[in-house]
Amino acid sequence: MEIIRDLTAVHLTCPTVLTIGAFDGVHRGHQYLISHVVARAKEIGGASALVTLHPHPKVVLRPDSPLQYLSTIEERLDLLAPLGLDYGIVFPFSLETSQIRARDFVQLLIDHVNMREILCGADFALGYRREGNLAFLQELGKEKGFTVTVVEPHRFDGHIVSS
Repeated sequence: MEIIRDLTAVHLTCPTVLTIGAFDGVHRGHQYLISHVVARAKEIGGASALVTLHPHPKVVLRPDSPLQYLSTIEERLDLLAPLGLDYGIVFPFSLETSQIRARDFVQLLIDHVNMREILCGADFALGYRREGNLAFLQELGKEKGFTVTVVEPHRFDGHIVSS
């Protein structure tokens, strides 16, 4: 897995399938989602990528609300490495980046990693005030030429595995 720490410094040419999130701890639910990203990228002959936000948005947006990390960013990348991803992209999350509108963030992904498909859970949203919900992303995908695929939650012993 190649690690990218500056999204704006790369320009991938192959079509990319990706997912986005904090992925702290890289639990079984994360691994399940990532396995779908990797498989889908192979199906289309493209690259697989994961965008991980660091620090966690909760730390930035609600600093008075305590959050104990399960892993450092370096440990997280080490846990992600054996999962078959082509790229691990660390996206620095700050008050400034939290203001990026959903449309603009998606455009960054299209311009720099050639995003053709995004895989996510049913409650996924991105961008300023989480304005980029599934309905928004699906409409934007029609306009910009990418697909949004919702991956059903992974279950273990009858329970949904989730952060």
